[in-house]
Amino acid sequence: MSVNTVASNSTNLSSVADNVFHQIDTDKDGKLSAAEFGTFLTKLLGGLSGSVQAKATTAAVGPGLDLSAGPQPFQPIACRYVFAGFCPENHLNETPTVTAPKYAVYNELATLSNDPSFDPKNFASKAAADLNQLFGNPTWTDGQPLFRALDGETLGYGDEYVHYAPTGYGLQPGAYNPEAPGEFFWGYTGA
Repeated sequence: MSVNTVASNSTNLSSVADNVFHQIDTDKDGKLSAAEFGTFLTKLLGGLSGSVQAKATTAAVGPGLDLSAGPQPFQPIACRYVFAGFCPENHLNETPTVTAPKYAVYNELATLSNDPSFDPKNFASKAAADLNQLFGNPTWTDGQPLFRALDGETLGYGDEYVHYAPTGYGLQPGAYNPEAPGEFFWGYTGA
């Protein structure tokens, strides 16, 4: 193989990589966000295997949700509870995907906790069922549903979880509304 052939192949590969990047960079900002990569990966895996059926997600989960509407940009739902480990202001207009569902989880918990009958010690099963439906019943690497109740007050998804705790558990004083009835804090299992 000659040097010229290698250079030509490198140029072709670079051109392909640039083309793929520009297709993935849907907001055309020259950067690849986690949401853009998650959407790309979901489409790629869906094309390679029928076992990955990650339906396009909407940001909010709630009554009357039309799952066939396709992806919707994230807009946080106002909530009386505190969220520790979430930065919704940094993820506005990103579309949650099965590989990056954190802000769909945020809106699901905000929706559930805004209901006057919400029980913070017993929300995880309902949240898991809603989110599994929203994302097309995906499974984790162990073959179990991606979203699952680890106990009544802990929602697990992949290697992440959200747990209910009293207000002030996961945040420093002054960083939250002390009048909030409780908080959800996000964690990573490292698994």
